[in-house]
Amino acid sequence: MKPFTLGPVELTIIALESENPTPAFLAALAAQVDAGTVRLIDFVVLAKSMDDEVTITEVDREEYALAGIDLSACGLAGYEDLSTLADRMPRGTSAAVIAFEPVWSRTLEAQLAEAGAAVIGTEQIPAVVANAIVELSADL
Repeated sequence: MKPFTLGPVELTIIALESENPTPAFLAALAAQVDAGTVRLIDFVVLAKSMDDEVTITEVDREEYALAGIDLSACGLAGYEDLSTLADRMPRGTSAAVIAFEPVWSRTLEAQLAEAGAAVIGTEQIPAVVANAIVELSADL
């Protein structure tokens, strides 16, 4: 079997307080990449006007202080995916969309494939939701 070059890729949309990611946002992302926790695949910024028009901006690594981080597959987050994510945004807001690979997952999926098994789907529960559920259940 040919080795996997990518594990599963997650698309995450993150609401921004301004039109562009802040230095603190970028530092948090860079820290995860530097720690080897994730591999950054693609990164775009969406802006949704008050009349529902969406602007998609590919992140320039120099402009956003990501010069040391390679984007492994720019363009992986396609127009259709980005449009679906933009539908979740309120009018007049901006969001970052990052495509990343949880590094451990490539090895796991390759091992599963060797064993004749395959992951056929995943569902992610955002941390804010998971933590709220745990907190609510602790109060019962």
